[in-house]
Amino acid sequence: MFLFYISLKLWFSIHQDPDGKPSPISVSALFLATLNNPKGLFFATLIAPAGTFLHVESYLSFMTVFSLVVLPVGMTWVALGAIFGRKLPSIIAGNRVNRLVSLVIGLFAIIALYNVAATTIFT
Repeated sequence: MFLFYISLKLWFSIHQDPDGKPSPISVSALFLATLNNPKGLFFATLIAPAGTFLHVESYLSFMTVFSLVVLPVGMTWVALGAIFGRKLPSIIAGNRVNRLVSLVIGLFAIIALYNVAATTIFT
């Protein structure tokens, strides 16, 4: 359900300032979105191995490998966002991209809901 909410919120989030440019996201809106994001729970329950948070050695080894993977991916993601944010016209970078991402998230939510329903009904 969270993904449906995010998809709809993103679809209707295109606000423009008086100049016709997309207005930036406020700090409070970003903070609330971060608090509502279930990735931390998903990470702790499904990605990390079972004993990761029980022993210091397993925690440190997992977090080292995780950091070696996440840091370059995150830096690449930020760099691509900065490049595309400057290079693309504002209509593409704002309105159309938000709508496209909203559709992708909504489609992913529908597929995930179907998988849960199919597993529940047919097992």
